[in-house]
Amino acid sequence: MKFDYADRRAQSAYIDELLKVMNAIGIDDKDVMIGLKGAYKEYLITTGDEVIIAKTGYMTGHTCGYNVFRMTYQNITSVTVNFHLRIGYFEVSGGGVQSSPKSY
Repeated sequence: MKFDYADRRAQSAYIDELLKVMNAIGIDDKDVMIGLKGAYKEYLITTGDEVIIAKTGYMTGHTCGYNVFRMTYQNITSVTVNFHLRIGYFEVSGGGVQSSPKSY
């Protein structure tokens, strides 16, 4: 994964945290195309083959470790970006995958 190190001071903690998550869930950083960090401890990672959503923390039921959701591109039926007054989220849907609203 190639990072833009133009402003290393602002990106240092973010890059280090993202690389730590990728290593913890077994993703080679050379395969990553996009890596986004959510407001809390959520991460959206895309590779050449799949979308990966990793979450950790009390609200996800994983105070230790990560709750990892993976879906290959061929199984994705829709992607929605919802943005409200102060919050926003990605919704990835696939055929045959149950979807229920979450509050975290």
